[in-house]
Amino acid sequence: MKIETSPLAWTVWDGTSSEWNKTIAHFEDVNVYQSAEWAIHKTTSGWSVVRLVCVGDGVPVITAAQCLYRSGPLSTVVVWVPGGPMGDLDKMTPDFVDLLKQHVKTNLIYVRIPHQTFACKLIVKH
Repeated sequence: MKIETSPLAWTVWDGTSSEWNKTIAHFEDVNVYQSAEWAIHKTTSGWSVVRLVCVGDGVPVITAAQCLYRSGPLSTVVVWVPGGPMGDLDKMTPDFVDLLKQHVKTNLIYVRIPHQTFACKLIVKH
């Protein structure tokens, strides 16, 4: 599943947990809450995990976000991105939310991201 934006695209990460940790290790803002171990820990309390990355042709991962999600009230899905996203935050566009909605198969989604400086960019009206 991929959302095209230009030469860059958001896509669902399909690598292993070990590969995820190696991929995010190069980000300056890497933290424990974006690690595979944190995701494994949170799955024990009912959260599911999807990892999204923004990539380009021949370019390594530019932006990465490990998203925890679970069903909410009234057929909604609640998504939490603890400690993230990481990398180039200018790549956090409505395409990110569109891919999340496709992956979790919902039209009603609440996304909680701790970085307030760009959160307003993600408001999507559909």
